[in-house]
Amino acid sequence: MIFDRQNRFSWEQAETTIAAHASTDYLDTQVTGDAIDQLRFWLQVATTCTSGGSATVQFILESADDSAFSANLTTELDSGAIAVATLVQGYKPFGSNVRLPSGMRRYIRVKYTIAVAVLTAGAFSAGFTGDTQSDV
Repeated sequence: MIFDRQNRFSWEQAETTIAAHASTDYLDTQVTGDAIDQLRFWLQVATTCTSGGSATVQFILESADDSAFSANLTTELDSGAIAVATLVQGYKPFGSNVRLPSGMRRYIRVKYTIAVAVLTAGAFSAGFTGDTQSDV
């Protein structure tokens, strides 16, 4: 799989506190243009998550009409809360071949929501790619 820096939301973004954390970057679909229809969304656990408690992480792909993500904020994909024991390095909450929902708004980002307990370790990577990952 080829990763393009301009189509990446986060790369090994470490988050541990109980809160909703926005990805370090967002994507402006007007810059990407029609190519967005050909891209596939990927998200995976970069560092195995650990917790002293029963932490969960929820992964959400959001779109909005503005880069502050305050106008017409829309949830496009939602993993639901996933238990920390499942979040091992390489885990892909949405699988490896996710086409984008149609009708997304101009700006797109990922949100990582940690709940129930803090993480003692955990990092995530997400973005778009033109090809799919195939583990052989």
